[in-house]
Amino acid sequence: MSTIIENDKTLTSQLTEVIPAPGVGNPDSPISMAKYLDQATPENQRKEIAESMHEIIANGECYVTCTHDDDGCLDGRCTSEIAVPNGDGFEVVNVEHNKDNERAKVAGGGYTTPLAMFVALNEKSASPEGDIVYIAEEFAKQGIHCGAHTGGHGSEDLGKTDCGANDKVREIIACGANNREIVAGVTSALFKHSTDLYGQGSMNKALNAWTDTQGDDQYFANSNGVSRLDAIRTSILNTQDNSGREEKVAVIKNLKDDHNEIELVVVYGQGQTCSQTKLRNLLAERYPTVDAKDLPQVFVLDFWRVQQLAYAVAVMPERESGRERTDQEIQDRYATALHAGVAFQVATYATLTDGSLPVDIIA
Repeated sequence: MSTIIENDKTLTSQLTEVIPAPGVGNPDSPISMAKYLDQATPENQRKEIAESMHEIIANGECYVTCTHDDDGCLDGRCTSEIAVPNGDGFEVVNVEHNKDNERAKVAGGGYTTPLAMFVALNEKSASPEGDIVYIAEEFAKQGIHCGAHTGGHGSEDLGKTDCGANDKVREIIACGANNREIVAGVTSALFKHSTDLYGQGSMNKALNAWTDTQGDDQYFANSNGVSRLDAIRTSILNTQDNSGREEKVAVIKNLKDDHNEIELVVVYGQGQTCSQTKLRNLLAERYPTVDAKDLPQVFVLDFWRVQQLAYAVAVMPERESGRERTDQEIQDRYATALHAGVAFQVATYATLTDGSLPVDIIA
């Protein structure tokens, strides 16, 4: 067990388990531990660098306390700038060398993952965009704010933002529905280190709802990554206006360079995360002759944030009547939402990678 000091707080972190690569994935994806190592040579030092990166993760050198209460995506690429809410729009700020911004991380950010929870509860409306705005409004009442990201490979004409979890929401839901045994198995493995218990009934309920939704052409008509990001932007501006906070409630990051993730790190400690920036800097110090864009990256999933978001969804009142939920309803809704939220992370992994990335459990 290793102890590090960050932001005047002592964090105790431990690499509890490494789950072997689940194997389910997109064989054509360039996001791959196997392909990364297949290209290793003595000159490019890829094997040595991959081992060093895993050592840094295992030693707990990159675990920090989140410095903001909003969240972002689990994407491992470098942030070049952020867009912050400012009046009726967003102001772009360069933060490439800022080491102090640490947020929780879930697939697509905290409005995209709950969308999959909402679908699992059979509470979707006419469109994902309408559901995102509604979720954001209800979350804001609970003091929960969430972010998102764009990137250099986005295309407004193609409806793509360069956030795979957002751009491929429908495909990810379909992946979970069509690979239910594998997705449920990995989800169960992630629950093993959680304070919540895995329940096959809750898992089946979520995946059954996903099965029904994946073919709902009407729900997904005219919906794409760009339109969903526009709904997130609108939501952030609205919640900023209504929050009364001077501090920005959430940001939209712009990421640069290509994906080079070779591991998934799952963090369970409340309020903690694995700093991809710190990991990147530590690798750069060890390998100063290697171009930074060629260094490996990691996806980071903060399991505790999925739990937070699932509870926030569970306690939301009945949409039409505004009726408050009973304790039993909250308990049942939380179980379904949490299983859907964790499964969405697994299905995102399976959709965006080739399935060869090992999963590091930090409990």
